[in-house]
Amino acid sequence: MIKNSNTMVIIALGLVLLVFIGLLKLGFWQLDRAQQKQQYFEQTEQLIDSSPLDVKGLFNIEHHSQQPVKASGKLLHQYTFLLDNVTFNGQVGFEVIVPLLVDDYQRKLVLINLGWVASTGYRDILPSLLQWQGTVAVIGNLHQPTANPFALTAEGTAGWPQVIGELNITAMTKQLAENIEQLTVFNSIVRVSPFTTVGYQKQWLWVNMSVEKHLGYAMQWFALAFTLLILTAMFTRKKSVKIRNNNEK
Repeated sequence: MIKNSNTMVIIALGLVLLVFIGLLKLGFWQLDRAQQKQQYFEQTEQLIDSSPLDVKGLFNIEHHSQQPVKASGKLLHQYTFLLDNVTFNGQVGFEVIVPLLVDDYQRKLVLINLGWVASTGYRDILPSLLQWQGTVAVIGNLHQPTANPFALTAEGTAGWPQVIGELNITAMTKQLAENIEQLTVFNSIVRVSPFTTVGYQKQWLWVNMSVEKHLGYAMQWFALAFTLLILTAMFTRKKSVKIRNNNEK
């Protein structure tokens, strides 16, 4: 009986050790993510202080997210995309993405995120949108959207404006190619600057989690590991005392 009890204790301690190591790994992973975010912020701050580059010269060269850019051309409002389920000040709405024709001869397009508009509150009634005619000049920052595996497929996407569940440049390019022949779409989206008169509400987030949050999560994982260690020590001590008492009897 004692042998079986000791075996169970060893197995339990082995499982506790695995959980303890896992908690430590999660803590160090969050610390690593915090360091990466800090480096990203420092790089972004340097980029933001630089002069905006003409986006037409970036089609075939490497560029960085948050790079300040400028672009001018014709906004193709007839091919507007509406990114669904975006909140602003607690209200649900859409981000409005409109292709900008920067080179009519080579059919080069840049997807311009003009900002946020409120929802009408009805799924079958889209918000009224403004249109800027003629040659439009914008200044903003490049944004390379990442894939969102949790994005929901938006309903009512037939026709234009197209309601989309996530920013997927490849999918958006395919939709545009059904209407515009031999086009080239820039592989980043331009988020217009809040100081640009063109567009709607503009309040952009660089990342979805701050350095402080990563550090906070790391401390939580380390605290859980420390708590587990204390509880295990208490259990082991109690178990040892019980076995010693049984042996003395």
